[in-house]
Amino acid sequence: MAAKKIPELRRCIEDTLPQQPDMEQLALNEDGNINNLGNNFYLFVFPSITDKLRVLYQKPWSVQNKLIVLKEWPIGGTLEEIDFSIEDFWIQVHNILMSLISKNNATMIGGLFPVYHYSNVSEESVVQWDGNLNIRAAIRVDDPLKVGFALKRVDRADVNVQFKYKRMPEFCYSCGRIGHALKECWFDNSLFKRAGKYGPWLRAGSKEKKRQE
Repeated sequence: MAAKKIPELRRCIEDTLPQQPDMEQLALNEDGNINNLGNNFYLFVFPSITDKLRVLYQKPWSVQNKLIVLKEWPIGGTLEEIDFSIEDFWIQVHNILMSLISKNNATMIGGLFPVYHYSNVSEESVVQWDGNLNIRAAIRVDDPLKVGFALKRVDRADVNVQFKYKRMPEFCYSCGRIGHALKECWFDNSLFKRAGKYGPWLRAGSKEKKRQE
């Protein structure tokens, strides 16, 4: 399984795991290891299919709040052919009307993202949820995060449907991109141009109020 870090992975792993020469191999356990492929790419070897599937299911992963884009190495494929531009997340859809909770609508909302996988709504039960509609989808890691959409209603005010991302690592409260904080942002000289659009509220379960510096 191949991985690319946003931003640089070597320093974060060195600070987090015990020091080992040149980071060539870091023990995952007695049978697995991490191999440094250079240019910020790493190869994770797992001792069993079960371990590999568990890690893939629990994506996204991060080290010191920096995203690891983790991909299964395709059989017969090369590193250059692996698409590291997207990563899977669980995304909560807040403020969606109860009457609109359905598998078809979950699929339509998932279509706003580069890849839609599935949701927590099944055909058998319209409501199988934890208080919000949850969708599993891939986001493009170099693009600003999607914050939601306006739901139009006849003869009533629009509803602001909001997205919240589970296990979201560091992202910028100015440009909305993963991998850097506001003070490090190089995409917009007017750091507060988008004030109110991006913030800690995009993290599922976050109660943070403090402005990012």
